[in-house]
Amino acid sequence: MNNLYVAIEGIDGSGKSTFLKELVSSLDEKKLDFITLREPGHGKIGEKIRELLLSHEHEVSRRTEVLLFAANRAQLSSDEIKPAIDSGKWVFSDRTVISSLAYQALGRELNIKEVRDVNEFALDGIWPDKVILLNLPVEKVKDRQVVADRIGSSDIEFFNKVQNAYLKIANENKASYLILDAEEEINHNVEKALDWLGI
Repeated sequence: MNNLYVAIEGIDGSGKSTFLKELVSSLDEKKLDFITLREPGHGKIGEKIRELLLSHEHEVSRRTEVLLFAANRAQLSSDEIKPAIDSGKWVFSDRTVISSLAYQALGRELNIKEVRDVNEFALDGIWPDKVILLNLPVEKVKDRQVVADRIGSSDIEFFNKVQNAYLKIANENKASYLILDAEEEINHNVEKALDWLGI
């Protein structure tokens, strides 16, 4: 079985972190060799960038947001993703570059090619092989959030753009995307994901 870099994606409140936690339990049972990541964050540099990106204390421009996410990914690619893949481990990440295409490019109405190019440089060509998209109705976003961060506090219009962006990207890349109903029972979704990944 070839190891893969797998993205767990979806709008705020879609249950990515909970899904990944349950997925990890199943992966442990199957004795799979893997690592998990979260974006933004992970590592000393990543956590500093996470604070800048998500704290309500900072005013972050659209372009700065793109570059900060990309800087986090550059460090992750060097420190975690490449070494794991090269050693034969699977990589499962709560958010990846796909989030920047949905949130920063299409959500913030920036040029998607420019956002893609910045991240291509940051990741040094290492993009997710497979994407699991948790699809949640936009009106449920605020209900699911306990404490919304700076980006999570955006209005419904913004999340509509992001949701449409995710679905657009998924429909353009159907072979590498699995769309799951985020309101389905979580163990059911985990089983579907494992089957789709061939684990």
